Amino acid sequence: MAAKEILMGIVDRQEVRKLAEIQNSGPIPYSTHDLALSVATSFFDHPDYVNSLKDFRALVLLQAIMWFQEGLVAPVWVENFEKILTKLEQPES
Repeated sequence: MAAKEILMGIVDRQEVRKLAEIQNSGPIPYSTHDLALSVATSFFDHPDYVNSLKDFRALVLLQAIMWFQEGLVAPVWVENFEKILTKLEQPES
C-alpha cells in the first residue's frame, strides 16, 4: 500500500517492504494504513528520494487526511506526516 498509493511506485517495492517488516516487528501496533503512512514518511524525508517525491507531497497528504476521515489511520501518523512534509517545504537557510 505504501509503495503504490503513497510513494507512487517511485521507491522500489522491496525496499518499502523491508522497512515495513522492520517497523511492524517493533513494539508499536499498526493498522495497515498506519504502517503504510509510517513507512512512506521515512522515504519522503530520505535524501535519495526527497527530490523525486516532492511533486506528490500535497496529493499524499490529502490521501492521509482522507484515510483519517474514514477512520483508517491514527491522527498521530497524519500529524507526523504533515510536519515532515511542511518541514521539507521550508527553504533551507
